[in-house]
Amino acid sequence: SFSYNRYWEACTAVHQMHSKWLDVGMELASFHLQSSYYQSVKPPTFGAHPDIKSVRRDRDRLNEMNASDLSTHLDSVTELSFFEKLMKRRKKKKRAEANQRS
Repeated sequence: SFSYNRYWEACTAVHQMHSKWLDVGMELASFHLQSSYYQSVKPPTFGAHPDIKSVRRDRDRLNEMNASDLSTHLDSVTELSFFEKLMKRRKKKKRAEANQRS
């Protein structure tokens, strides 16, 4: 039992050590390309190439509304929302119950 616990404790320690080694490797990999020495082999950055597009950003810009557009849209909406319909039904039901009691 004691040796079994020591075994799993060692496995956990080795796993954590590998995790820390991976962290160090990722840090080194992210910073070594920042040197001017690697300028010729540096991969393209996202903002440096306008032909690389972000679908999410384009979709967000396509569907965005400014304040005046939103105001006109809300003024033009005449249909009741789900919650407004639900509240009207509840009020009607309460009135009907009140009328039945009196």
